[in-house]
Order: sequence, then C-alpha cells, then structure tokens
Amino acid sequence: MIAHGFLDPLVPIAGVIFQVVELDRLGYRYRFDLFTAADHFALASNDEYVPAAKFLGTHRVNRNPAHVTYVVNPTMDFPKAGTVADHAYWLSGLRLRNSGGEAPLGSVDAKSDGFGKGDPRASATRHTVGTLNGGNMGTMPYVEQSKSWGKAPSTPRRNVLHIDAKNLSQIVVHPRRARLGCNATLRVKTDGPLHVRLAGCQRTQSFR
Repeated sequence: MIAHGFLDPLVPIAGVIFQVVELDRLGYRYRFDLFTAADHFALASNDEYVPAAKFLGTHRVNRNPAHVTYVVNPTMDFPKAGTVADHAYWLSGLRLRNSGGEAPLGSVDAKSDGFGKGDPRASATRHTVGTLNGGNMGTMPYVEQSKSWGKAPSTPRRNVLHIDAKNLSQIVVHPRRARLGCNATLRVKTDGPLHVRLAGCQRTQSFR
C-alpha cells in the first residue's frame, strides 16, 4: 500500500509514479492512494490510519511460497547490524558472480512444482476515487489505483525445481521448505557458471 501526497516536495511524485507503473507491469498486488491536496507532512499530521490497518488486516506471511523472485543487492547488506540480504524464503547463500562496480546486482527466479500450485492471475488495473475521513485535517480526497490476485490454480505436483539466475555463482535451496526431495530434477537457466546446493542432501550441481 502506497499513500502519497501529490504536493510532496521532499519525495517528488514522479519517482513514486515510476514505482507504481513497474509494480503494475510486473503484475504485483498493490494499492496506490494519491492524495491530491497533500504535501509531505499532511498524512502524518492528519493521523488517521484505519485504511492502512484494514489493508494489512490479519494476513500472515507465507514463509514457503511456491514461487520466489529475488534481487541480490549487496549495497543493502549491513553485517555489523546483523542483516545480510543473501536469502529469501527457501533460498539462501545467494552469491554474486561479478561484484564489481558501484551497484552490482544479481537475481533469481525460482519455482517449485512440489506445491502443486501455479501463479495466481493478476486482475485488471482498477481506478477509483475516495476520501479519508476522521483525522485532524478533515476530509482528504484521493485517487486510487490498485491490482489484486485471484486464487492460485492447481497444477500437477512434481519433484521439479525451475531456476532462472543472473549474475549468481551460488544458490542454496532448502528442499523440505520447497516441498522437494533430495533427488529433485533441477531445470536451470543461468548466464554464467552457477553452483546449486540442496541443503541437507549432500548434493551440489554445477551449471553453465
């Protein structure tokens, strides 16, 4: 959920719109509320967050999704604080092959057929208008854009893992969490040498 003031001089609207367009292109779920008469501090001063609380609801994180897409960005690592962004869900030990330059990146798209689930279909982009009421600043109008997901379709359950990796030299897969066996078939696309290790299986497979 993104709530943003159109008149914000500190976080210009152009950058936010760029992010929303990309979320929409990727088919991700999101809600974007653009408050047409608000600046950077208006929403905090208004102090009304009921819509945000309802948006979050009672949802729980799915710690073992069937499909994991992740960007490895070492500039976001803070080892002294105990946070290193080299893992996501049932993938870990993600290592860049080429870490040169100011902002090196790698990416992985991994899907396990062991769940018997396909990707949910994204809805059409929705547009509406509304008002935020009940805060310190009276009625605040906004325009809203959003996208949601339908139910994930059922697919044949197979002991198969699909990986598409870019600029990664190593990936560690945790089979139990990915609902795979140690003898899972690995179908891998990579733009260079890559080692895939199945944790707890004494199995490492190399791809080029």
